[in-house]
Amino acid sequence: MGIIYAEKPYQPGEKPRFEIKFTPGVVIATGDSLTGTPVVKVYQMSDGLDVTTDITGPPAIAGVLVGTPERVGNSVFVKLGDWVDGEDYDVKTTCDTTNGEEDIEIDLIIKCRELP
Repeated sequence: MGIIYAEKPYQPGEKPRFEIKFTPGVVIATGDSLTGTPVVKVYQMSDGLDVTTDITGPPAIAGVLVGTPERVGNSVFVKLGDWVDGEDYDVKTTCDTTNGEEDIEIDLIIKCRELP
């Protein structure tokens, strides 16, 4: 498992697209590559709540994952939005590899802060 941190905090209205790289020789074996459909889950770090998709509530919570994750080569692209100010998020991305590794995971940690 790898843990990476977003290079900056994001504001609640932003909807950035992130590239999560499964680098051979670092995250997966040298010469290996991703295969299949990646799985992305988004959790609020304050309480561990899964906020990948909408929660009807109470209270109602908007899902953070926008659209469908896309695998291109050894990268997974995800678009995120509908952040809550002051919350930190753990974006868990898992994928299998052509050499038979299963559920290889990278966690992307993201902060949401409304800036003045």
